Amino acid sequence: MKSCSVSDGLAIFKALGSPVRVQILRLIQEKEGLNIKQIAQSLKIPVTTLSPHLNLLAEAGLIEFRDESLTHGTQKRCYFIKDWDQLLVNMALSGPDLQIYSAEIGVGHFSDFSVTPTCGMATSTSFVGQLDQPRYFIHPGSRQARIVWFTTGYLEYILHEVTAPDGYELADDIRFAYDRDGKLYLVTEENGTKIYTEKKDLKLTVYDMPKFCVQKVDAEGDALEGAVLEITTQEDDGFTPIRFTTTKDKYYPQGLKADVTYVLSEITPPQGYSVAEPVSFVLKADGSVCIDGVTATDGRQVTMVDKAVTVYVAKKDLSTKKSLKGAKLAIKNEAGETLYSFVSEKEKTTIPGSIFAVPTDQNYAYYSLCELEAPEGYGLAESVDFAINRSGQLYLVETDGADKKYTELTDHVLTMYDMAQLSVSKKTENGKYLKGATLKITAEKDTSFEAITIKTDGKPAYFDSSRFTAGTTYVVSETKAPKGYSYATDVKFKLDQDGNVYVNGKKSKDKSIIMTDEKIQVKVEKKDENSHKHLENAELAVKDADGKVLYTFTSMSKEVTLPAKIFTAPQDEKYTYYTLTEVKAPEGYELAKDIRFAIDKNGTLYIRNAKGNYKKAKNGLLIMYDSPTFTSSTSITTTGSGNKVPKTGDQTPLGLLFALCGLSLAGMISVFSALLRRRRRVNRIEKR
Repeated sequence: MKSCSVSDGLAIFKALGSPVRVQILRLIQEKEGLNIKQIAQSLKIPVTTLSPHLNLLAEAGLIEFRDESLTHGTQKRCYFIKDWDQLLVNMALSGPDLQIYSAEIGVGHFSDFSVTPTCGMATSTSFVGQLDQPRYFIHPGSRQARIVWFTTGYLEYILHEVTAPDGYELADDIRFAYDRDGKLYLVTEENGTKIYTEKKDLKLTVYDMPKFCVQKVDAEGDALEGAVLEITTQEDDGFTPIRFTTTKDKYYPQGLKADVTYVLSEITPPQGYSVAEPVSFVLKADGSVCIDGVTATDGRQVTMVDKAVTVYVAKKDLSTKKSLKGAKLAIKNEAGETLYSFVSEKEKTTIPGSIFAVPTDQNYAYYSLCELEAPEGYGLAESVDFAINRSGQLYLVETDGADKKYTELTDHVLTMYDMAQLSVSKKTENGKYLKGATLKITAEKDTSFEAITIKTDGKPAYFDSSRFTAGTTYVVSETKAPKGYSYATDVKFKLDQDGNVYVNGKKSKDKSIIMTDEKIQVKVEKKDENSHKHLENAELAVKDADGKVLYTFTSMSKEVTLPAKIFTAPQDEKYTYYTLTEVKAPEGYELAKDIRFAIDKNGTLYIRNAKGNYKKAKNGLLIMYDSPTFTSSTSITTTGSGNKVPKTGDQTPLGLLFALCGLSLAGMISVFSALLRRRRRVNRIEKR
């Protein structure tokens, strides 16, 4: 709850004295943080009318404005001051609440008189004129009179305001009179007859009327500097137009007459604002102001609102019409000077209106939207020419010779379209971009076409579609594959008249040509020659054609896949050559003979046979066989009663001797068979 006196509450009474302002106050109480536009829309009140209402509420301390930060600046929002839940007004007319001023007026400073003898005047030292002669009340010395006396009548005075407070007109003179008893009278005149009305409270009240003023504001109600305005009329031939430049303060025009229609026009708006519509107004004899035929409820003020120039920029894909981010753009004037540069956003970018200005002597100001750097995969678009008129309307400008065609953009959006470029890229089978490949683009039947060489760097290579002729078939071939990868199959593409790209006969939605490389795969197995079981712990090495070790590894109980990066597909030759060597055999096995193998451009594995020819390996697999270690000693053991190996000189029966010889022969045959198997194994390895 707050309390105040009647005098202190004048601003509050004034603020609450309008049903419109009460309605505004209720809305702000219910929905705090509304901006001026939102309040105007909710109550269906023009912004020009709303702003003065809000200012009165703020001056009364009922609401407050707060500047809140937004993405592209600040915005003024309205909040109710919650201290005012109740208002208590003290109606007492005494005490410190009254603003009373007192002044001494010389008794001889009367403006008129009517007295009857006995009468006279005197200074502190002498009489003024003759006594009992009323005519001497106009004596020049009457101003110095310190005492006046008369039987009946009055002395009349004038209260004149010499200087009014800022923003207020000089008040009309107040005529008042005193009789011989010291009673105070207000003096008015009606049809030439004076009327005396007694003032028993002995107080005179001077009322000042606010001066008529003009103010230029923006849509948020903030004062605007730099606008050139002019007041004219067609009703007063002797009136000289008043031209002035607005400041943050209100402007108080002089010399305006009552009941004459004046027109307030904007000659030049502030930079970034459009020209406002003219406002007609009439000053009424009673002090009120009629604006465009409606009596103003917010005092003696004409408020002209300027709208900021609004321009948005959208960057889109020409084919898909989807928004494009990341384009570097600039707004330039006719002289080619950059006024504003920015990077395109997802939907549209707001351009600050402050960069635009229409010269006073022109109907349009001309500008260009230029693309400095296109998003990745797009070519630079042509500049978009546009114009803004004095009313802030946006036009697309197309020049046909000396003529200009103007297309109004009612949504205030400039749209620049980018055309996607043709792209060529190298990828893995997993869809990742691949470095280190060399590609070549040639024309299938156009010998005049200069071949294009591309060295892949982990991202697409882009080309303007204009480099390629519609209807011509072009071939992308791989001249060098990255290490560890095979060469890809050639890719063919063609463009139609509309710029669409067809890759291997199918339309590419994004104009991309993708060539895929597959990894070179070589697998190794180490096995027992006899059982064909996997052998572990064999130490193996892969060498290049020069004998340089590229990779070492240990055999496992399953196949081992060698890293692709150690292999290189041949560039100019038929094969690249390698050797698989056993460095250390598993325990109990002999070292196997080297296996020589080769890889072609397609990543296919070939194994050299005994004749020196290379045959395609099945499933890209190398199998190296190890044979058990061979021992030359053999022991013979006999069993059974009485059977012994004969010694020299023994008299052994002939049958027993033949039996022993048979055993010896069988052992020799067994050794010979083992040697023969080893020989065959060696032959098989050589064939591989």
